Amino acid sequence: MKSYISDEGVINELEEECRLNHFFYSRQETIQEALAGYRDNKRILFSSIAMTIIEGIFHDICIALGTSENEVLGMGFQEKVNIMKKYLDYHFNHEYYSFKFRLLRNKVAHGLMDAAEATEITDLILLDVRDAAKLSRSMQIPLNQKKFFLHQALKEGKKGDFRYLIAFVLMKKTAVPEFYGLVDDEQKTPELVGSPEFWDIIDVFKNGVAMEKAMVYSLLKILKDHPLFDTTDIKEKRVSGLHGSFKNLPVFDFDKFIEPLTNYIS
Repeated sequence: MKSYISDEGVINELEEECRLNHFFYSRQETIQEALAGYRDNKRILFSSIAMTIIEGIFHDICIALGTSENEVLGMGFQEKVNIMKKYLDYHFNHEYYSFKFRLLRNKVAHGLMDAAEATEITDLILLDVRDAAKLSRSMQIPLNQKKFFLHQALKEGKKGDFRYLIAFVLMKKTAVPEFYGLVDDEQKTPELVGSPEFWDIIDVFKNGVAMEKAMVYSLLKILKDHPLFDTTDIKEKRVSGLHGSFKNLPVFDFDKFIEPLTNYIS
């Protein structure tokens, strides 16, 4: 395990997370202090801080998955683990965090590590911090989806593939932290939405099967109040797009719509 940690550059990887990942950036001083303790072989210090870091990241992930902060504040660790299992599915090792991790957590919290097992436990916990980083980047978390859709919208929209742009617009209510600096990229999307090619595709969907019509109706309703797309040209096209039959439509299944857009992202 020690060789694996060294060969994989786990310490450097976690330091990079503090720079690029807002779940880590918000607690970077604590993480850096923990990593310094690991390097200095201060195993109890590292383990105690790292357990707190993992629980804090799990707390933030639950909120990012849609649970209110007030609810999460009243939850125990196992309840948070259960929420993550529900949304992250096979990406999340529910059994490990429900049983083995909790045993390690209790040993650390109660000072029950002996010298013989201290090294192994410390290395396991370091890898758990790394796993928390991986989980925080999951494409099952809405804010990560929205970041990805924006990136792909600008890339693929130029080629005439507007599915990512549609997904980005439909995620209006999902907030992405300012930390990621996406404002400039977001300002490039009105040009794509206002393009004739985009509305040609919308017309195709509008005349397609019921679920495609439901998607168009949802999109047009969101465009109505979306501050990014408050141009006269887009307003006219939106109003024009609403002409036609949108009666007796099924409920638009957003998760099903984005599944083929994210299913190859780990």
